[in-house]
Amino acid sequence: MLSKLIKYEFKATARTFFWIYAAFVVIMVLNALFNPITLASHNNSFASDDVPVALAVLSGALIVLYFAAIVAVVVVTFVFILLRFWRSMNGDLGYLTLTLPATREQHLGAKVIVATVWNIVSGVLVVLSIFLMMANTGGVSDIFGELRKFAAEGVPIGGWTATVIVLVIVGSATGSLMLFAAMSWGPVLLKNHRVGGSFLAYIILYAITQIVMGAVLLVIGLSNWGAVGPVEIGGAVPLGGPGSTFDVAVADGADAPLAFADGNLAFSPADISSVTAILLITLVINVAFGVAYWFFTRAMLNRKQNLA
Repeated sequence: MLSKLIKYEFKATARTFFWIYAAFVVIMVLNALFNPITLASHNNSFASDDVPVALAVLSGALIVLYFAAIVAVVVVTFVFILLRFWRSMNGDLGYLTLTLPATREQHLGAKVIVATVWNIVSGVLVVLSIFLMMANTGGVSDIFGELRKFAAEGVPIGGWTATVIVLVIVGSATGSLMLFAAMSWGPVLLKNHRVGGSFLAYIILYAITQIVMGAVLLVIGLSNWGAVGPVEIGGAVPLGGPGSTFDVAVADGADAPLAFADGNLAFSPADISSVTAILLITLVINVAFGVAYWFFTRAMLNRKQNLA
């Protein structure tokens, strides 16, 4: 039954997301072709006389439209997932949903899987649009070139990348579960103000999540990076604690940029261990919150629901 519910969820949501993504792809391609960075790479200057005024205005408008489209994709994805769960579990459709021969766990599982997929697709499209915009400037090849240098120096780029991918998937599922937990708890929290109760519940759960995660990462940071000595103007400040090679030369002047002491970014074993620990512990925290939100939402759904 779970596979049928997943198929139905995708069918019910795909039409909306298809048009959102189609519009974003069109804006993404146009922005990649006519953005100021691309025009500058072909004309050697942002203010080149070879660029017609109309084209310059168009490129500026496309930049604004592009960033607006990124915000729209993120916001629409969040809002649509929210409304889909609310209407099918707490709204009028809840009566029909609860008559289906499926458990509440199966309903919840299907919605989490589908929401996670759409969140990831939205994120991938945004990242691809950034890489596409950088493609004409050589920025993408520069990034991968630096990553190859780090890998050659023993930095576990492959392991970090795999961990980040898993973290994105788990984080997306946990975020969806936190949203569903809030909407399941809201009608119980404020019975006469179901929508307001859901917003309040989301704020509470979000605050708890951020406080716990921030506290844990702060403890990890203090224990791994050690105490940093006083900053001396024109001197070198060790940022990575004992054994670290993150020595940053602080140039004279408050507004002067920071520069690496040897001109290159190097990772010591202590730095690699610190980054790896932060990634893994962040992943564990997300898994723990995801499991907690799953059981909490299930408990709320198994109560007598306050449907519209």
